[in-house]
This record gives sequence, structure tokens and C-alpha cells, in this order.
Amino acid sequence: MARHIHVGSVALLALIATACGSSGTSPHVSRLATFNAGLARNYVPLAEDRVTPVTQALAALDADVLCLQEVWEEGDTAQIHAGTKATYPHAFDVFTQENASTTPACTAAETDPLKACVDAQCKGVVDLATCALSKCNAEVIAVSKGCLLCLQSNIAKGVDGLMKACAEGSSSFFEGGRNGVRLLSRVPLTATDHLVLESYFIRYVALYARVELATGPLHVFCTHLQADMNLPYLGAKGSFVAEQVFEIEQLLAWIETKAGKEPTALLGDLNCGPARPPDLDGEVPQSYARFPAAGFKVPHVDRKGECTWCKSNTLHGGAGPNNIIDHVMLRHADALAASATTRRLFAEPVTIPLASGVTETSLSDHFGLLVELTAN
Repeated sequence: MARHIHVGSVALLALIATACGSSGTSPHVSRLATFNAGLARNYVPLAEDRVTPVTQALAALDADVLCLQEVWEEGDTAQIHAGTKATYPHAFDVFTQENASTTPACTAAETDPLKACVDAQCKGVVDLATCALSKCNAEVIAVSKGCLLCLQSNIAKGVDGLMKACAEGSSSFFEGGRNGVRLLSRVPLTATDHLVLESYFIRYVALYARVELATGPLHVFCTHLQADMNLPYLGAKGSFVAEQVFEIEQLLAWIETKAGKEPTALLGDLNCGPARPPDLDGEVPQSYARFPAAGFKVPHVDRKGECTWCKSNTLHGGAGPNNIIDHVMLRHADALAASATTRRLFAEPVTIPLASGVTETSLSDHFGLLVELTAN
């Protein structure tokens, strides 16, 4: 009797397993994430105050691979590296720096009227560039092209700092040419490489690593692409959008060379996304369309469509569009893409300490994104 019950139980379990499509082993799961930390001084509010909370949040994040953008300052990079190393023991980035000239970009005759206007109209304003363009436009357009480019590139130094820098030398890249991109991983990076994208004003790069995840081998690309900015465009491509398209062409060609037809993931702030009224306003949707046309599946866009650049973000003050510009895309990995589930990261406000007390704020001006992949 006991033997009969045992055999019958085993047979019943086998039938249940077969019916559920299970071989008796747990599915393999991998998690890919992207996050733009928005640590740009004098451009995104509370940048300096958010470094520690960002570090703590990343250290607690359950991801296998994380693509991080907009960590511009070397001190911020060091703090995040030290604070997340236990979670992500493997990391890759590439240091880029502009060789600035010692020839002054601006004369006092150019900058004195501009400084007087900015001091009067933009005192205490975080986004100095936008304020100067709206309140002091006549003074802005009166300066030479080289002076204006230098002023834009040194915006993180504040009014006095940027005026001094451009009176003593010349520069043309934001944050001294640093790119702000870093790739973090729980698992070893079995191969790495990078591509410095031809760009103007901000030095953009793409990072590459090959990883062996629970769901199988994967070529991972981590990047940050040009935005359609509200600044004067002084580059060679005619517009910020044209430059973004040029960067996408460089990136897609490089991905093809590095990964071919093998499973590939593209992570990062691509500064473009689809328009899907009434929920998504779209950001350079014609640029975004180049990625699906190149064979990339975009699970978060296809299934959830929740914005990552959102009016609800407290650092935006309830203004602006709702866009998906932060992406985790997959190519030559149809089974993984079909299994993918997605969720936004850091969408809830956090309480952070300030010199004057505490404040409740979003962790960054972007929400992050995590995509979970499953393979049996």
C-alpha cells in the first residue's frame, strides 16, 4: 500500500511538472538596469547633496549589470565606487579629459555685461544656463562663439567660477571633457572596450563588456547620447538632433562590429523615445525609431510605457513632458526579450539631509529602469 502511494505520488508530480512546462529546475534570472544619476552641479538641483543617497540606493539595488550616467565629478565617482563595490565588485569606465587652452576665451568687455545681468536676474537659480538664456539673452548673444562655448562648458563652476575660467583659458567640453558613464557588474567582465563618440560640448562614450549571466552570455553596451538641448548649438552638425543621429550611427556600427548576431543588450540614457499619446509625449522619436529598425526589442516601451523623464519627478517642479529616454534594449535575444518584465527604479521621493535640515526629493531628475530576464 505504501509503495503504491509513493509511485502514484511521483507520477502525479511528474504530470504536474510536465503540465507546467518545468523540468524540475528553477528558471535562471538576470537583471539589467540603467540609471542617470543627474549629478550635474548648477544644472540639476541638489546635485552635491544627492551623491550619498544615490550611492546608498545603488548599493542596495538588486541588479546583475548596471549602466550609470551623469557622474561627472571625480570625487563623486570615487564615492560611488567605494560605496557600491561590495554589491558590484566589477566595474569599467574610461577617463576622458579635454586639454584646455591657456588662451583666454573671453574678454572683460564681453563678460562684464553678462555677469551683471546674471547676478541680477539669476541669483539662487540652479539651472544657470536656462536662466541666462531667458533673462539675459541679449548679453548672451553678444559674446563671441568661442567665449560662449567656454561659458557653457564651465557651467558647473557657478557664475564666478565660469567667468574666471574663461578669462584665464579656453575650453569647449562640459565638465572638462569627462563623460560621466560607468558600468557596474556583479559578475566578471570577460572582455571590455570603449568608443569615444564624435561629439560637441559634452564628451559622450559607449562602454562595452561581455558577461556570463545566469541566462547566458551577453554583449553589454552602456552609453549616454546627445540631448536636444535648449542651448545655442555651435557644433559642426547643424543641430543637437543632427548630432544625436550621427552618434547613433556610430554606436550601431560599433555594436555590429563587436557583437554581430550574438545576444546583445544596450543600456543607457539615449535621450530619445517614442510618442504615444496621451501618456508619452515623445523625445526625438525619429531617432528612437532607428533602434527598433536595427533589430532591438524594447520591453519597457512595448509593455509598460511608463515615463523615465516625468512631470511627477520633484526635481522638475511638475513641469516638462513625460518621456521614456532611459532604455534597456535587447537584440538577437528574442526568447529573453519575450520573457522580460520591467519596472522603474527610484520613482518614489527620498528624504535627504541638507545643511539647513532635510528635504524630500526625487533621487535624480531621471527615474531608473530595471529589466528582468528569465531563461529555463
